[in-house]
Amino acid sequence: MLTLKENPDILKTISNHKNRPALVVGFAAETENLIANATKKLNTKGCDWILANNVAENAFGGEENHVFWLSHNTQEDWGTHSKAALAEALVAKIIRHIAEKESQNHAPDQNNEQQPKLANDFPA
Repeated sequence: MLTLKENPDILKTISNHKNRPALVVGFAAETENLIANATKKLNTKGCDWILANNVAENAFGGEENHVFWLSHNTQEDWGTHSKAALAEALVAKIIRHIAEKESQNHAPDQNNEQQPKLANDFPA
């Protein structure tokens, strides 16, 4: 008989660690009930954002994905794009998020730095 051992839940561990990063992003590869399952994962794992895609739509091995971005109070349909374009969009969103957090943490007189310019503003 083969005895299986459960793997550690890396996303939940990082999300709840005492040295937790300021932003934790998870990924949900689902075959059904995409938004419901991704929302459940977002809440049970404790991460800040989830990028969800339906792997029944040929996500593995395909050139494009249809992705939804979810936070605890917002959901965005990013549509179908190349994996490279989706990665660039995620990086741009992370940069905007960090810039916003940093500007909130500085007094108005210290916030003279210009916000980073982003070449790819998709998705809004």
